[in-house]
Amino acid sequence: MAAGAGEPGAGRTAPGSVALVSTNGLDPREGRALWSEAISSQYCELDLHVPRPSQRFDGSLFSRPVGGLDFTWMMSAPHTVVRSPAMIASDGRQDFLLCLVTQGYAEVTQDGRTCRLRDGAVTVLDCDRPFEFRLPHDFEQVVVRVPRERMLARLPESTLAGTTACAVPGRSGIGGMLSQFVQQVPRLDPASVRRSSPVLVGSTLDLLVEALTAGPAVTGTTQQARLRDLQRAKAALREGLHDAERSMTQVCRELGMSQRHLQTLFAEAGTTPSAWLVRERIGRAGQLLRTTDLTAEDIARRCGFRDYSHFHRTFRRQVGMTPGAFRKAPEPHA
Repeated sequence: MAAGAGEPGAGRTAPGSVALVSTNGLDPREGRALWSEAISSQYCELDLHVPRPSQRFDGSLFSRPVGGLDFTWMMSAPHTVVRSPAMIASDGRQDFLLCLVTQGYAEVTQDGRTCRLRDGAVTVLDCDRPFEFRLPHDFEQVVVRVPRERMLARLPESTLAGTTACAVPGRSGIGGMLSQFVQQVPRLDPASVRRSSPVLVGSTLDLLVEALTAGPAVTGTTQQARLRDLQRAKAALREGLHDAERSMTQVCRELGMSQRHLQTLFAEAGTTPSAWLVRERIGRAGQLLRTTDLTAEDIARRCGFRDYSHFHRTFRRQVGMTPGAFRKAPEPHA
């Protein structure tokens, strides 16, 4: 972008987006202070460095919450942000950041690795560990803030630690699909986001996992095999999500793996097969409550619950409200 531009170009935003901050036209010191406060509030505590402190700092930051994820896109003059161990101890933010640079380029360092992002390339940063994000020129980027528990439900922490600051190309393959998808989600109209937020969130995270595990960071043969087994198991569980009679023994038989191996795969991802399946069922039920006129009893059956009372108790425990209240409540992240 040209420094001083006020908003994203035509077609990049949609009704429902929120302009968090714009420093355009402010004096240099006020602009830097406002930008530093905005990015620290939106992502995690960060130290801002600019190459020309005496010059005006132009930047704009927009937000679009989608389900449990937060999509933001920014345009800014050159700067560097640093997250130090002291900052981690101070604010305790542990989210992951999916970063995608669409114009200009960025140099990203974490866990002893440095990568360069440009042309839609994607990387992941862990806010629970120090990092540096350097932007030498005017730039545009999209950032998706992902709650830590969402990422750990899909990949073991040991695997994620090996993928930070590793660039996934954004022009081809799964990385290209992820890059295009992430850029399109914030442009959707509010009604589409409300209706489809579970699908949008799930697709974003599934594409991200595929892109990370297909990349060079996951090189060990054993590690790759275990990740493939975990993904096969999740696909099998989703496929039979509607069937309340389907047991883990049946799933293991279909997959050709032992129950102990299945338990170990999910334990490495911080959960159990049964707990993961319950969350998937509740997520599907929430989507049907928002997007259909099916009765709660019908939804319970379609989502694999043996009876409505079990569904009602489980939904309330997981979501914090009853299915009926959830259906009537406005979408909190749209």
